[in-house]
Amino acid sequence: MMKYQKNKKTSLKIRKNKNFIKRKRSTFLGYKIKLVLTYFFIFCLISSICIFLSSAVLFKINEIEVLGDVICDSNFLIEKSGIKLGDNLFFVDSKYISNKLEKEFSEIDTIDIIKDFPHKLVINVKKAHKAFAIKSNENYIFISEKGKVLEISDNRLENIILLDGIPLESFEIGKEIVFKDRSFFGKLLEFIEKMNNNNLSKITEVNFNNGCSIYINYDNRIKINFGYYENIDYKIKTAAEIINNKLGAAESGELDVSEISKENRSYFTPIY
Repeated sequence: MMKYQKNKKTSLKIRKNKNFIKRKRSTFLGYKIKLVLTYFFIFCLISSICIFLSSAVLFKINEIEVLGDVICDSNFLIEKSGIKLGDNLFFVDSKYISNKLEKEFSEIDTIDIIKDFPHKLVINVKKAHKAFAIKSNENYIFISEKGKVLEISDNRLENIILLDGIPLESFEIGKEIVFKDRSFFGKLLEFIEKMNNNNLSKITEVNFNNGCSIYINYDNRIKINFGYYENIDYKIKTAAEIINNKLGAAESGELDVSEISKENRSYFTPIY
């Protein structure tokens, strides 16, 4: 019995020693990790300071070039941008300057600010062109492909797609038009792209019937009823097959593909 008690005490002592060694190893490992993290932090701090100082010294702008469409004198555009020779290229806020110039000039659709390291800045200008005319009471609101309002007139231009039946919230020359349905314009651009991809680019008029069903005047000779936007890919492909391959080049009428996904049938009514 005494021998057993002695062995038990020895075992307990050994276990305590092992726990002490484990704690010591754990403390040493924690110390090493903290040391590595400290050195890493110091390295990052020094690197950041070096990068900051080198960028402040090395990337001075010594040339500003204006490319793309001409909307005004290049020097005047550069002056309005607020960028000066000697500014640091690294710290130029391209997005802020683009937005500033696009708001400043109603003739501009998009501005791309390109940093050509180490010393050159390029301002690439894309002029806004009339892409759509929106019927609003007795007037027509002309907007660009990005939705910027370019002109308000009582005369319609025949070579521009007319948009009708679309509720507006606000519009002002030089600013983006605001539709009551904020998703409308993206849906419109998607629809136009799908039509073009299916060789149906001669769109004269689009009527969204208050943002619901879609009616098209195509080539001033075919009225197309697409119905709701659901299954629009299938409806457009069907319309393209009929117009491009089954109708004559001068044939006119009304094409209804609104229920083709349900009935698997389309209807064409000629107009003589």
